Amino acid sequence: MSAIDFFHPVYDAPLPTAPYDPLDGYGADSLGLYVQDLVTLSPQWKLLLGMRHDTSRSREFLSGHTHDDRAWSPRAGLVYQPWGPLSLYAGWSHSFNPNFGISRDGGGFDPEEGEQMEAGLKLELLDQRVTAGLSVYEITKSNVLVPDLAAPEFASNTGAQKSRGMEVEVAGTPVRGWKVSLNYACTDAFVSEDTAVAEGTRLAGIPRHEGGFWSTYEWQSGRWKGFGMGTGLAYASDRPATLAEETVMLPSAWRWDAALFYRRDSWSAQVNFKNITGERIYQSQGALIYPEALLQVQASVTVKF
Repeated sequence: MSAIDFFHPVYDAPLPTAPYDPLDGYGADSLGLYVQDLVTLSPQWKLLLGMRHDTSRSREFLSGHTHDDRAWSPRAGLVYQPWGPLSLYAGWSHSFNPNFGISRDGGGFDPEEGEQMEAGLKLELLDQRVTAGLSVYEITKSNVLVPDLAAPEFASNTGAQKSRGMEVEVAGTPVRGWKVSLNYACTDAFVSEDTAVAEGTRLAGIPRHEGGFWSTYEWQSGRWKGFGMGTGLAYASDRPATLAEETVMLPSAWRWDAALFYRRDSWSAQVNFKNITGERIYQSQGALIYPEALLQVQASVTVKF
């Protein structure tokens, strides 16, 4: 791509030639089959076992070559319920995801693979009017594609990425028709192994802290029966814009949302309002940083048969 002189631009310069045509000779076919079984070992113990097999064939942008990827992805989980309202659980799973992209030298990439370990508890109180959950997890991914720092129009392969953290959620129904939920998550996401990116570099677009509050009320009787409204706040701390040691930090932000809805028999209508106060919230995609809409309004109608 030719350079542009900001102080002495040439307006009639020819357009640069694209390095590749993303619609020419590219495609993919994927097939996944899985089996899963939940076994009750005793009134307190339950065991979950599963296995998935994936096959994928893709065609590269430039070379037109096809390559096949296959993988087995097992999963296992264990639940212990010492008494009715409390459940303790732990799980492990393996994941597989084909990589569709092209490097600067025209080659493809091995599929992305991941491993997840999670443990936590769930609690139900006051006849299930209050529920609470706590979980801790660690996710490791290898062969993750990211934009090439030297040429963002191409992809690059990182050795491994790791995310570990905890999530807390509390939900309740103080009175009939009124629902309240609170959630918080703390995440440490970073490059754990790589030759081009320094180990420990934070992953792009992932805040360390985020949480929210949401509350809805729906009239249960009278002329307003079926009408409802909701409101809530969402928060995300600052986060890196790109996967680089020196990068722009997207600022933290609060967002206020609301909703109006009506339900009757087999149909419902709803209007959602996102970012009511018009806060400036930024997202990133590779080297591109862009703001979200200051106010978003979305309406929907649902009919159940």
